[in-house]
Amino acid sequence: MCKKRIAVITARADDNEQKEILCGIAEAAFAADADTVVYSNIYNHWVEDTILNYENIIYSLFEPGHFDGAIITAEAFRDISILNGIVEKLKKSKLPAVVIGGELESFASIYSDDESDMESITEHLIKHGFTDIDILTGVRGDKTAERRAAACKNALNKHGIQFDESKLHYGDFWNTSGEALAQCYINGELPFPQAVICTNDYMAFGLCDALLSAGISIPEQLSVTGYDYTGGRTYHLPLLTTMRRNRRKLGHYAVNRLLKCKYSAEDKDRFISGDSCPCGVVQSQLSDELYAERISQYHTIMSSVAQFSSRLTACKTLAEYTAVLSEFFYLLHSAEYLYLCLDSEWGSAKFSGDEYLCCKISADEVCDIPERFSANIQTHFSIKITPKVFGPQLLETVAEAFVTIRFSKLHSFETSAFIHSIIFVLQPACVMKAVFLSINFVFDSAFLM
Repeated sequence: MCKKRIAVITARADDNEQKEILCGIAEAAFAADADTVVYSNIYNHWVEDTILNYENIIYSLFEPGHFDGAIITAEAFRDISILNGIVEKLKKSKLPAVVIGGELESFASIYSDDESDMESITEHLIKHGFTDIDILTGVRGDKTAERRAAACKNALNKHGIQFDESKLHYGDFWNTSGEALAQCYINGELPFPQAVICTNDYMAFGLCDALLSAGISIPEQLSVTGYDYTGGRTYHLPLLTTMRRNRRKLGHYAVNRLLKCKYSAEDKDRFISGDSCPCGVVQSQLSDELYAERISQYHTIMSSVAQFSSRLTACKTLAEYTAVLSEFFYLLHSAEYLYLCLDSEWGSAKFSGDEYLCCKISADEVCDIPERFSANIQTHFSIKITPKVFGPQLLETVAEAFVTIRFSKLHSFETSAFIHSIIFVLQPACVMKAVFLSINFVFDSAFLM
């Protein structure tokens, strides 16, 4: 019996928030004996530029006929309209699809339980004895922003604390919103409350940074909480009190809905205690964060001292290039192997993406031809493949093992993509550890042949 396959459409899959969701998807898919294929851009540019945004051509490779369901992580996209082509394909094919963190017409949506989390954060402040609390949320009218703010107000009402609507402030979920609110307090435009609930961490970071710069003591003069646990807490003082959104569970829910299974995992305490309110830091939580930061720095150092980029730019042939990729494969942490897919007409002006030649690369092999490579590209780029069967054909090479693979556009000339990278990860736990972005960036900048 053929294994089921789930397509995951996301953006900048290397972000920690998206990795958490992908890890949840991989865990539930593994339990259901299903493979996952991830389509993702690399940079997710916010700049409107035809050349910069051409990386989104990667989404055109998705073909519904090869999958049993699709998951779209809508919250990851700066502009969801870039998926219009995928949405139309899904509607025509009637492939079951689930949208995480957003809404697309005709498809079911799954959201994290923000309301319950925001109520818990509010009640935490109430337990500290605070009754004069301001709320800073996202854009007025945005469903997520309004939903999170309403949950805070609901918690206050439950405890008999009447909320004054003038204490609800709107921003844009970014640091500048927190900075702007801080200036209103500092300039006397608004009275200082006992505490401010920010409905995401970025706004809380901005608020704390600006208040500290003005000499306002936190939490002695004002307590601050965030939400999301997006990372970067150790780069700000005081360490923020926040709550981790259960992104892994979102992944579980999405797979369960598509495959009609019942995967579940233990829901650990997600409250992150910090110094921005009176409760203080929990040492075990801080220790875990610092360990993760050290690992990240180690990966960065290894990438910089390995001279990978300089070695690639010195390559004069594709054989030399693929040999260097194999030598430095260890920089793709937790990946099993990599396919480099090159337009068959890459050496001419007419490359069009109709057919690709794929070369398998790992730590100790390049297309089963060790050490020496023929100058003939057909020898070591040995698999011919068309974009429509990228995923399915390569999945057949590991049919007996669970696999998560990620597609990214690697290099293009103006508005023609002539090389893609495909990374294979064989265990769900490795999805969180895999480092995609840095090596893709080096590939892109070094492919100068």
